[in-house]
Amino acid sequence: MSMLPITAAKPFLFTPLVDQIEKARDTVAEANRKLANASAALEAIPGDADLKKDVEAGEELLSDAFAELDELEAELKANPDQPVYKLQVPSFDINAAFEEALVRLPTYPGDRKLFRAIEASGLIPSDDPDFVAVKEALKKSGGGVPEELSGTFQDLYERADNSESVRDIRAARLRFTKDVARLRTLHYLIGFEGVRDLDGDIVPFLAENGYPTTATLNAIPPEDINAIGEKVQELNSLRGRGGNSRRGVKSSASPQPSQPSPTDTVTEMVETQTTP
Repeated sequence: MSMLPITAAKPFLFTPLVDQIEKARDTVAEANRKLANASAALEAIPGDADLKKDVEAGEELLSDAFAELDELEAELKANPDQPVYKLQVPSFDINAAFEEALVRLPTYPGDRKLFRAIEASGLIPSDDPDFVAVKEALKKSGGGVPEELSGTFQDLYERADNSESVRDIRAARLRFTKDVARLRTLHYLIGFEGVRDLDGDIVPFLAENGYPTTATLNAIPPEDINAIGEKVQELNSLRGRGGNSRRGVKSSASPQPSQPSPTDTVTEMVETQTTP
């Protein structure tokens, strides 16, 4: 990843596929390092069963890392004409405008709302041990479900996930996640090159009142919207600005129990609304 200085004085040029390739190369380098360490340890103590397992795991990890890198590089070779997005580097004022818009979104439905939906479904008996354990934990926590009960909460969710009340919460979580990704793009994207429509024609970047138009946002592939949001989160940290962040660009398509609302280093207090 480039180590050139990143400042708010000029836009950050971002190509999602190239960014993924750079991260995949970093993953290969890290896997190589771990395998080398494991191999050296085994060489020092030949025949050690645990060290042999470490080497085997390291070899598998490195193989998987190379496979992912090869796949991404093949994709770039087959499609070299990749879109380039021009992002505003986060600043105090830009982040403040984003945060103000963020708090106007519907509140993220956290564990308590999901638990009430499970309760309303009528599919879990009120004296069910797992149900009682989670209910008591929520009373004591003042927030979400404790980590030690996350598996239990997941089980309750799966037992009631066909109910309309639970599906409503799932839908609300998904909407919130998508809305945040779109909102980030709206506030931090100031231009693009190489974006094409379904017919292969170049899409012009259009803005109104300083923000991309709805048509402009809708022209961006959904996976790139998510990637832009992740890159903005990286740029909000010193590590991200130095080119050393290792955050990926994948996002969950269906937020699950105890999954926090999307956060970043600047908006954590605003976005972490896990209680009703």
